[in-house]
Amino acid sequence: MNYHFVEGTAPCLLVFFHGTGGDEQSMLFLREKLDPEAAVLSFRGNVGQGKSRRFFAPLVDGQLDLLDFEQRLTDFIDQWPQIAVADYQQITFVGFSNGANFIAGLLTKRADLADCYLLLHPSALDFSVPLENSRADILVTAGLQDQLVDPVAVQELYQNWQETAFPKLQLAIFDQGHFLTTDEIDRIINWYQTK
Repeated sequence: MNYHFVEGTAPCLLVFFHGTGGDEQSMLFLREKLDPEAAVLSFRGNVGQGKSRRFFAPLVDGQLDLLDFEQRLTDFIDQWPQIAVADYQQITFVGFSNGANFIAGLLTKRADLADCYLLLHPSALDFSVPLENSRADILVTAGLQDQLVDPVAVQELYQNWQETAFPKLQLAIFDQGHFLTTDEIDRIINWYQTK
């Protein structure tokens, strides 16, 4: 998977995963909001192109193509040790929509890839429940008016994850659609600054 690297002066690394139709530039604005001194790795989904670019195959009748999804997760997990990230004191994965879904999949396999996780507007897909308890810090955001994501299903899924595997997981729901508002960005910034 291709990525864009931005050098930083702080010992923190932000790892971005864009939404459907995005690219490795799409999430960079969040660096200025969260931590302008952090280094950045911004990945580009390698499925589709242009407005259909994503991190895994499109859903079919609302269901994951599990073979494709599992292979994409495995490919990333295999690639991750080849990237020089050992010198950072804090690594935060940040994903929007399709990118957040990809991160959720990674959490079911390896919750130790990063210290903190921001899942912005993920879906409640058929994710397996993580097998072991993790101390990872996770913030999940959703919009009540989101026509692409069922906020009730998202709330149920991540409350289940909080009870079974991620006790530090937090869920923030906003009265909005499938986009980031000022209130949501403020909540994300406040959460990040406590880590």
